[in-house]
Amino acid sequence: MFLVDTTGSMADEIQQLQDNILSISSQIDALPGNVSARYGLVAYKDFGDEYITKTFDFVADVHEFQSALMVISAGGGGDTPEALNEGLNEALNTVQWRDENTVKLIFIVADAAPHIDYNNGLDYSVMMLDALARGIKMHPIASSGLEPDGEYMLRQMAQSTMGHFIFLTYDGSVAGTPGEERTDLEVGAPEDVQGVGDYSVAQLDEVVLRLITDELAALQPQQ
Repeated sequence: MFLVDTTGSMADEIQQLQDNILSISSQIDALPGNVSARYGLVAYKDFGDEYITKTFDFVADVHEFQSALMVISAGGGGDTPEALNEGLNEALNTVQWRDENTVKLIFIVADAAPHIDYNNGLDYSVMMLDALARGIKMHPIASSGLEPDGEYMLRQMAQSTMGHFIFLTYDGSVAGTPGEERTDLEVGAPEDVQGVGDYSVAQLDEVVLRLITDELAALQPQQ
């Protein structure tokens, strides 16, 4: 499941996902073990925008999924936070997840925290525990411009569901310019192996495939 912020600041990140999905799918198909992958999408914006959420249920045909992905575009927003709570609720509760013996992953592509100022019964900190109980891991992918509160909440979602906090790197923190560092996040630098850094840099499709491969390996019976 891809849960994607589609407000105005997310154009480059949406483009990356659109450009990479077929590569990701072809590499998953090439994995041993006859992997049966399905793809779903929840796009979200903010209150007062063109839409709050737009949901595409899981499909096995990646080209059908790509058609849904190509429909979304960046627009609206203009402030933070965004309607991530509403999007997460859609991703967890309005699509058809498969049951046991299935790898269940949500990749959250976002650059802003969820609203915690609306009393509408939706709370990411409650939903992430529901995801954990259902065996759904969240892998947030932090985009440019993420502020400290957003980083904290995305890290919470990853840690609480045993996922990974992933971040896109930029040259000079400018969106759309591939680089090696994120000076706006508490992540240090790749070579800072003694400090808060100690991370490696890879292409987005490589990272997603690595996470999926690790999860599939964990399903295999131990010798």
